[in-house]
Amino acid sequence: ITLSKTLESSSENSSDLILGRLANMNDVGIFSRGLGLILFLQNLLVKAVSPVALPHLAQVKREGGAVGEAYLQAVSLVGAFALPLFAVVNIADYSMIHALFGDQWDQSVQIASALTFWAMFQALHCFMRQALLTAGKERWVLMYEVVSFVSKAALIVLLIPRGLESVAWGIVISGAIDFAMASLLIYLAYGITPLQVLQRMGSNILVALLCWTVLKASTVYLDLHAMNPWLALLVIGAMMVPVWLVGIHITRSPARSLVFELLGKWKRPGRP
Repeated sequence: ITLSKTLESSSENSSDLILGRLANMNDVGIFSRGLGLILFLQNLLVKAVSPVALPHLAQVKREGGAVGEAYLQAVSLVGAFALPLFAVVNIADYSMIHALFGDQWDQSVQIASALTFWAMFQALHCFMRQALLTAGKERWVLMYEVVSFVSKAALIVLLIPRGLESVAWGIVISGAIDFAMASLLIYLAYGITPLQVLQRMGSNILVALLCWTVLKASTVYLDLHAMNPWLALLVIGAMMVPVWLVGIHITRSPARSLVFELLGKWKRPGRP
């Protein structure tokens, strides 16, 4: 597990390490800002929940429950938030980069835009490590991290001569490889097929497409780039939250009952 966590951390920072060696300081800074935005959002959504995923799956196993079903439920709940968010960031990247880091990082916008697809691949099996540890497959986790690190590093080295945006798309390809590897290991451990994962994620994918389409269509009438970036983010949030709520309702998303139950409790007087 220690070796796996070391490789996971090394893989996350591999772009900085390799670009720092084979490119220049300017490229490292630009790429790091684009990647930093995606990692910030990923940590906010997925890694904030990760510490309770392993105890939850272990409890299901101790009680004789179906760990595979609990895994599918967990990843589909997180996907209901993560996939639409990254779909929106794919268009709102300019405003987010300028609001958080300043207009001197304008070259990072295309990097962040491409890496939203990598983040979506990562969200599909976001609790894969915890599920394999619950099944006692620590060596499989290490094997996954080795494949993930080597493929990602190789693609970065190969694509550096083609420019930073190509490197970003190389990381997206590595995300697809990660998804394929995770799908294989989850199938071997629990018999869950990639089709089952995509079926559970189907409503989340539809909501993500809905959010992306609505925001993309709104840019015909709203010049988000000309606005103050913080005002643009406020406008985007005001549009996207209702669209997301409508989306999870009409698609019967796994998160629908949870979200509307929490909203109902928040509305009731006298309730914390």
